[in-house]
Amino acid sequence: MQPCRLQEVTLSLRRSRQPRVSVRSSADVARAMRHLADDVRESLVALYLNAANQVIGVDRISTGGLSSTTVEPAEIIRTALLLGSRATILCHNHPSGSVTPSPDDHQVTQWVADAAALFHILLLDHVIIGANDTYYSFRDAQCLPKARRSGTRPEASAPTHLVSWIETDGTPRAVFERVQLSPPEMPHLQATLRRLEEAGEILHPGILAAEQPPLSYRALLHRHPRLQPQPGQPGRAAATQLPLGVA
Repeated sequence: MQPCRLQEVTLSLRRSRQPRVSVRSSADVARAMRHLADDVRESLVALYLNAANQVIGVDRISTGGLSSTTVEPAEIIRTALLLGSRATILCHNHPSGSVTPSPDDHQVTQWVADAAALFHILLLDHVIIGANDTYYSFRDAQCLPKARRSGTRPEASAPTHLVSWIETDGTPRAVFERVQLSPPEMPHLQATLRRLEEAGEILHPGILAAEQPPLSYRALLHRHPRLQPQPGQPGRAAATQLPLGVA
């Protein structure tokens, strides 16, 4: 058998001698990338930062059409790893001049945040450059998404509880809500319900641990046999077709 020769791949990195620019806010990003406003096609650029928030690299990820561009998160992550960067900022232009983010802009931001988190790289912001020195920052607008996947262990979700009370304003009516309550939130809700009860605004407030997922009708009948419909009761024919095993 002839020996197999595999081609070795070598990657090189060329650094610029220009002084590094520090980025402290979205305004700094918009100022540094203002030239994108002159592009007639939509372009996406990634800025890579070091621990001192200095830009150590800028990469034009893609250039598309008049209203959209193609984004591959792998391209962004690969360059970040080559540079040893632990944080990145996305920046792209809208040739229309508007800085309102599109649904695709939100989706791309989420994709990159997810991919970056797998390598413990932070997506610090996504800035859209528009006309007349306008820009939009996902971070400033509090729209920067949290990564849905990461290399760390996910936190356990808060337990579900059934919160109930009877409204006394007008015709009495019962209110039931399934709520996720963390341990710090529980005493706040309990104190509020007691206050409303003492003021006569509600009656019989309660917080009970809820089934998660909720019981099916068949499981309910299995756990509480006295809820079985009686002969001649409306719905009896349909109910008898249900097996009593837990769903």
